[in-house]
Amino acid sequence: MQRSPHKGNQGNQVTQTKDIHPFFELGINAGTKPPISPKPSTPLSANRKRGHPQSTEKEMETSDSQSKMSRREPPPTGPDSSALVSILAAISKISKGQEETNANSDGLKTYLTEFNSRLTRVEDQTKTNTDEVSTLKHELTTCHDRINSMSKTQNFIEDELRRTNLIIFGLPEKEKSEAERTHMAEQYITQATGLKVKIDTSTRRGQEKQDANRPIVARLLSLNDRDRVLDTYKLHTTPGSRPTIKPDLCLGTRQFLHYRWEEKQKAQRTQRSHARNTGPETDFLSPPHSQTTTQQK
Repeated sequence: MQRSPHKGNQGNQVTQTKDIHPFFELGINAGTKPPISPKPSTPLSANRKRGHPQSTEKEMETSDSQSKMSRREPPPTGPDSSALVSILAAISKISKGQEETNANSDGLKTYLTEFNSRLTRVEDQTKTNTDEVSTLKHELTTCHDRINSMSKTQNFIEDELRRTNLIIFGLPEKEKSEAERTHMAEQYITQATGLKVKIDTSTRRGQEKQDANRPIVARLLSLNDRDRVLDTYKLHTTPGSRPTIKPDLCLGTRQFLHYRWEEKQKAQRTQRSHARNTGPETDFLSPPHSQTTTQQK
């Protein structure tokens, strides 16, 4: 009769454990924590006082299961599947871009290596061309010097062949034969210088023209006769008078003499302009004897 209340309490304890079972507490929402139910105090204290070990073990198991369910954490809630797919697609795209970049960098390295090799070949070829140009310049200078030397030699030979010739400009072209032309040249030389010379041969130089008189080239018998005629002509005539008697020189010698004449005229013009700019203060240009005479006065 005394154990009946204990049995009733035990039955009540079992029904209480069934009411707080985790499956009934969780329900549909698995993410929410189950409510913690208070531990029954009366039956546990009563059973402990009365010395029932079986009831104590069951109560302990029930309390342990309740504490475990209370400490259970909710299941983790991760990202959506669509977000994961987009992240994986972005990662694959980045990897493909990196592969393409690596491939392009390899191609660029190859192009730069080929470009450097071509540049080296061009530099070598340029150096070779520079050396060849220097050699050609040296050879050209040598050829120019040889041509000048040959020209001088040719001019000297032509001048030697013409050393006894005189050329007369301005005589009318009316003769009909060489004898008449020679006689006319001898008469003009005697008239201009007062010297009687003998002309060996005479010719007209250049192509015949209607409104122009070609010069007469007269070959004298000796070089002494030519020099006497030229010296006397310079003394008895003024520059620019017509007809004119000059020595017969080759083209190269005439060009050289013309160049020297131009340089002389240029130097004279420079000297005259300098004298005009300096004025009367340039007493140092006057001869020493004039300064001495001025001091004595």
